[in-house]
Amino acid sequence: MELLSLKGIRKYFPSTGTLAVEGAAFSVRRGEVHALVGENGAGKSTLARIMCGLEKPDSGTLTVRGSPARFASHRDAERLGIGIVPQYSMLASNLTAAENVALGHEPLLAGFFYDKKKAAYDLSLLCGRYGFTLDPDVPVSFLPNAQKREAEILRALARGADVLILDEPTSILAEHETEALFALIRRLTAAGTGIVYISHRSKEILNLADRITVMRDGKVVRTLPAAGLEECDLADLIVRANACELDSSSTTRPGETALEFRNVSMKAPSGSTFDAIQDLNLVVRSGEVVGVVALGGNGLDVLEDLASGLIQPDRGAILVQGQTLSGIDPRKLRTAIMAYLPTDREYRGLCSSTTVKCNLVSKRLQNYGFTAFARGLLQDKDADRLR
Repeated sequence: MELLSLKGIRKYFPSTGTLAVEGAAFSVRRGEVHALVGENGAGKSTLARIMCGLEKPDSGTLTVRGSPARFASHRDAERLGIGIVPQYSMLASNLTAAENVALGHEPLLAGFFYDKKKAAYDLSLLCGRYGFTLDPDVPVSFLPNAQKREAEILRALARGADVLILDEPTSILAEHETEALFALIRRLTAAGTGIVYISHRSKEILNLADRITVMRDGKVVRTLPAAGLEECDLADLIVRANACELDSSSTTRPGETALEFRNVSMKAPSGSTFDAIQDLNLVVRSGEVVGVVALGGNGLDVLEDLASGLIQPDRGAILVQGQTLSGIDPRKLRTAIMAYLPTDREYRGLCSSTTVKCNLVSKRLQNYGFTAFARGLLQDKDADRLR
C-alpha cells in the first residue's frame, strides 16, 4: 500500500529564479525504506519539504493512503501522519527534551496549565518503546548530537507519523550512533512505517533501502530496486558519468608544503583534562589531497578550527606556506591564502538572515568606502564576478 504519493510536482522560486523541482514523481509504501538521492541542488530537500507541508507545490498532486491531499501547512501533514527530521536541527535549544517533543501539543492541567510531569512521562514511554535513553529534563543545548537527533525523531513519532522523512540523518552521528539509528529504522519499517531516506552516503543507502529514486537538476531520472545495485552504478546515475573509472593519464606530484602541524596538542573544550588532539604531526603539500578520518568526538572539529586559524594550539606550531599561522593577518589569510568551508555550513559558513550577495562579499566589506558601501555598486559588481 502506498502511504504517500506525489505526481507531476513542480516548484519554482521566483526570488532566486530557481526551478527546484520539475515534474517529479515519488511514492513511499508501508514498511519500506525509499531512498531519495542526488547531488547538492538536485531538488531532494525541496521535494521532501513539499511532502511534509513546509513548501507548497506550484502544480502536481499529493495522495495520502489513496486519498487526494493538500497541505496548507506542516500541521496538515502532521495530522495525516507525515513527519520530518530535517538535516539541520529545528529544536528549541533553551527547552528540555520533553518540552521540545511536546511543543505544539503540550499536555495541559485543567485545560490551561502546562503539565511538565506528563510531558516527561510521555517522553519516557516513547524512549522505552523505541530503545532510546533520552533524559526528558535535560535542556537540548546540553545534549550530544546523537541525542538531539533522537529528540527530533521522537517528536515526529509522538505525532503518530507513519511516514517519516529523514534528511541526511547520519551527517552528525558517529559510527555506533549510526548503527543504533539503522536498528531503529528497521524496527519502524517492520511495524509498517514508511521511511523516506535522503543521503549522499551510498553504503548507507544500499544497506537500508528497498527502492532508490535518483534526482538530477530538479527532475526524477530513475526509480529502481536497491537489491543488486553496486556503489559505482549508483554513483553513475547520480552524476551522469563513469564515476568509478579512474583517469590514470594525468598524475601530479606533490609540491612544496602548504600546511603543516608540528607536534600540535589541544585540550578539549569545557575545561576537560584530556587532549582533543595530542602531538599531531601532519603535512599537506601543494597538488595533493590529504584525507583525515575519525569518528565524531575524536578531534576532527578541533582540527578544523586549528587549521583555519579560529583557535591557537596549546602546544606545538601550525605553519601555512612556511609562516606561523598565528603570525598571519586574519584578513590576508582569508582573502589571499586559505579558503575555508566549515563542516557546519548552516551556522558557521553562512549568514542565513541576509542575502546571497552579502554573503558573497562579506570578506571584502573593509575594502569599500562609506559612499561605495551605501550605494552598493561595488558589492553588486563583486557579487556578479563571484557568481
